[in-house]
Amino acid sequence: PIYVRYTASPIIKHGLAVGVVVTFSDVTAEKLRADEFLRATINQTAMINATRDMIWSVDKNLRLVSANESFFQVINQLSGKDIKPGDSVIVDTFSEQQKQQWLSYYKQAFTGEPYNARDKMFNPLSGCPEHVLISFNPIFGISGKQEGVACYLKPITTEVINSETLEKTKNELQKVLDSSADMICTINVEGLFT
Repeated sequence: PIYVRYTASPIIKHGLAVGVVVTFSDVTAEKLRADEFLRATINQTAMINATRDMIWSVDKNLRLVSANESFFQVINQLSGKDIKPGDSVIVDTFSEQQKQQWLSYYKQAFTGEPYNARDKMFNPLSGCPEHVLISFNPIFGISGKQEGVACYLKPITTEVINSETLEKTKNELQKVLDSSADMICTINVEGLFT
């Protein structure tokens, strides 16, 4: 298909419309670019909302640029406010300790290097404290200067509990081995001691 834009302008003679001038221009390329941009936007929105993990980005003034639904839900539950792009991500209803913690995270995030932080936070959706892994990745503009940070928060409580259980089991096994007079060894598939 060909997409066209047209304009109609009256021809006025002695105060009366005596005709119309109609011009057409081919806007197919412009329409196809707009459709492709819309498809990419819809696809990106679907991707970031395909997870219950929180995904958001901030500019250098700690203003929200974009976020997924999980982020909006948690912030709303924590603050009672509907945050929107352009709003500060340091919400005024946060405690002073929460504000300082997040300010230190973002300060580190604006050093230009990606980094991860582990923390234990209250999840208002589950009503329980959770261990979380927060990833911060710099966003650089065309000029090469850091303009923002992309953030990703993932609950890792199950992994932390499993790791603690494994470590506890390992320590208990080591105690048994250390207190045993018996010789315990392992062999490989060839029957050799390892």
